[in-house]
Amino acid sequence: MTAKASMATEVNLSAEPFLRWIGGKRRLAKKLLDFIPSGARERRYFEPFMGAGSLFFALRPKKAILADLNSHLIDCYSFVRDRHNGVHSELTRLARTNTERQYYAVRGAYNRSGPSATQAARFIFLNHTCFNGVFRVNRQGAFNVPYGFKQTPNFPSKAHLAAVSAALLKCSLTAADYETVLRGARKDDFIYLDPPYPPLNGTSNFTRYTRFRFAAPEQERLAANVRALDRKGCLLMITNADTPRIRQLYEGFSLFELKVTRFVTYKSVKHRVGELVITNYQPTAFTLGRRLRKLGGRNA
Repeated sequence: MTAKASMATEVNLSAEPFLRWIGGKRRLAKKLLDFIPSGARERRYFEPFMGAGSLFFALRPKKAILADLNSHLIDCYSFVRDRHNGVHSELTRLARTNTERQYYAVRGAYNRSGPSATQAARFIFLNHTCFNGVFRVNRQGAFNVPYGFKQTPNFPSKAHLAAVSAALLKCSLTAADYETVLRGARKDDFIYLDPPYPPLNGTSNFTRYTRFRFAAPEQERLAANVRALDRKGCLLMITNADTPRIRQLYEGFSLFELKVTRFVTYKSVKHRVGELVITNYQPTAFTLGRRLRKLGGRNA
């Protein structure tokens, strides 16, 4: 297939996600703002499962510590922040051709190369042209997602990347495990956790986007860390799949139900599935008199 890849119109854009990301919260970001604590923008903000960063870009806190175990992702953000013009220049060159042959040539170069503005452009190109925006690596750490045959990838414009760069200028960006990142959290910090979800059908391998899996024991480790941070006085918001085990792990916290449509990407079929927002505080919407569907927990 040969098709022209389109660049987004260059207009003055507010910072918003520029990557496709499995489990990303772009469509839910405005809803999630109902669940943030009071004064969230003034608090120190942690997001250690950054992904596409949808809540960060919607909230725009004054001080943020952003992290992800995926070093490829953090390298991309770092070069967009520090050298967005160079990233866009190289992305423009790559985007002139959108063919299967071009895709695999870029993927090969990506797997042979280290961090740079050119590598960040390759990351964005592959993200927008691969199968369903999946980021997956093999046990050797090589990106191995096939071509997606997407006719008109919506690559970010120069203005878009400039807006993202500006939003990230005062942020800390770290490639590390969430537990390491959160050791620096203290009382009254706002922490948003959006971990890889348990598989919807028991077999889907959405939990693997680095060389390491985020399986059931990791969900348990995360819940234990959440309880330790709660005791420290941090304000916590977690999004996760609505399963009996997740409810059990966060028993005693405030649980709110969202109905969302998520993609089961192995068949590209939409399934309406339950999703939870979990907090250890009273969300902003309550103070504004808006109704949230609360399932139980604190102040139920």
